[in-house]
Amino acid sequence: MGVSVFAKYRVITLEYNMKSLLSEQEQEIKTTDYTILVDIYKNLGYCYMRKTEYEQSIQYLLKSLEIKEKYFPNDQLEVARLNNDIGFCYLKMNTNDLSLNYYNKAPVETYEKEGSID
Repeated sequence: MGVSVFAKYRVITLEYNMKSLLSEQEQEIKTTDYTILVDIYKNLGYCYMRKTEYEQSIQYLLKSLEIKEKYFPNDQLEVARLNNDIGFCYLKMNTNDLSLNYYNKAPVETYEKEGSID
């Protein structure tokens, strides 16, 4: 009797550990996927920005920003950069109110704190 209880406990423990490990791996994959999505959307936004297609650029930069804020809220430097880039696009489109709105979301203090500017 004692051995079978021990064996069942061991099997349950192994199953739990495997499920826990699988859950961690799934989370890593999801995080990696979101990281890749952020970069893809951001790079598409930059491509359209270089082509001076600012409306398209804004669409992709906003997608990148949305994912970044949702899944990586502690990456304030990247969030500030994306807001700054969106503000730049709106400025180029002579939409000054929207431009100012996004520029204000990218305060200089964020760049200074992260050591990005002197």
